[in-house]
Amino acid sequence: KQWYQAEYGVPLFMGEDDEETRPRDDTCCGGLCQKRCCVDYGKKRFPAVTWAPQYNIEKGNADLIAGTTVGLMVVPQSLAYAITANLPAVYGLYSAYIGVWAYVLFGTSKDVTVGPTSIMSSLVASTANGDVSYAICLSLVAGLYMLILGLLEFGWVMWLISYPTLAGFTSAAAIKIAAGEIGDLVGIKDWDSDFIDVCVDVVTKYNQIRWTDALLGFTCLAILFLLWLLQKISAIRFGLEVQEVGKTPMYYFWRSLWYLGLMRNIVVVLAAALLDYCLYLDDDTPFIVIGYIKPGLQTLDISVFQKFHDQWASLLLDGLVIALIGLLEGLAIAKSFSKKNNYEINNSQEMVALGICNIAGSFFQCYPVTGSFSRSSVNSESGVRTQFGGFWTGLLVVLCLLFFTVFFSYIPLAALAAVIIFAVVFMINFYIPVEMWKVKKTRNSQLGCYIYLRPSARDRMGYSSGNIV
Repeated sequence: KQWYQAEYGVPLFMGEDDEETRPRDDTCCGGLCQKRCCVDYGKKRFPAVTWAPQYNIEKGNADLIAGTTVGLMVVPQSLAYAITANLPAVYGLYSAYIGVWAYVLFGTSKDVTVGPTSIMSSLVASTANGDVSYAICLSLVAGLYMLILGLLEFGWVMWLISYPTLAGFTSAAAIKIAAGEIGDLVGIKDWDSDFIDVCVDVVTKYNQIRWTDALLGFTCLAILFLLWLLQKISAIRFGLEVQEVGKTPMYYFWRSLWYLGLMRNIVVVLAAALLDYCLYLDDDTPFIVIGYIKPGLQTLDISVFQKFHDQWASLLLDGLVIALIGLLEGLAIAKSFSKKNNYEINNSQEMVALGICNIAGSFFQCYPVTGSFSRSSVNSESGVRTQFGGFWTGLLVVLCLLFFTVFFSYIPLAALAAVIIFAVVFMINFYIPVEMWKVKKTRNSQLGCYIYLRPSARDRMGYSSGNIV
């Protein structure tokens, strides 16, 4: 009663028989808040109701541009990440739009875009071993873990993990992913994904290199680097143009070049596919390609959940690992962009949103997803205003599934490998190891030697899943 009077300036009970002033008892707290907590809880769990009423044409245009830009980026990335996960390429496209649509309704960050990522794909590859049904079940289990942790308000727990630990895991995963893609880059089919085995394969399998694929792969890497450099230079130049003389024709020229650099993935993949199509003669192609991709959207399918009958224990354990890593990656991205663009997010609601994305995706043949740093960065730089930008991203993926899968069959694996390698190389943190080496040289060198020289130590510490290099 004292809190109510201090909060609202009037007594809780004006009189015993006054029906108008008597608090309601059909609320979650017996009427003490007069439905205030019910409304606040609803807004918390459905963040879309807070930004949707203020939506207008200006925000809609900005979201359309940003969402389309991210959509053109996610199509080649999702195909490549599905291959990284050791799954058919079409499952990358399936996983690229269900989650991003769910996040529109339940996410609290306008910049985050949800879908397949390199780290999650690597974890799926090491746990599912190419079993599509197992990967889909992992999405359901991981989503349930995320949802439960979010509803129990465990958002604060994720920030107990130190930055060096997170940077070390990310860097190790990036190295493992890049090493595993070298085989596709140079046309070697039976290529191991573990870092130590890759070092051996470089020496023992060099005679299996397909020089056409290798030439294409390294050319794609060079083009990706040049387009990335063009993007950075253009960003500086059109920024200077705005500051000095405003939006002149030169501003739009540099802005166009910036968009060209931003679309480097789709430019490289389409150019490689066109080259393969032009050189395709007598049912023979000079490159190893993705091959046939089933057109159309996936259907609701619960038959895959039969995996729980005989593999429930491994699913619960693997799903927990994937859930924790997915939450780490997703929350770190959301927190980073909320600080950069000066708005608030709710960590626990982000857990709920990622959980719903994975649970919903599991019923439509999707493997585990989380927030993508590279695509979220593009989303932010493209000027997205609300979470509705994700709707246009998902719509573009749907259109590709319906009408353009016939063209994807000509995409060389070397081009996709180049896209993955160029994307993950920026995830490697060189600063943290140098600083740690300066602090404790002896202990770090002993630990590094122990991990490298003792296979049993690598297994116990998670080397096989890419946790430590």
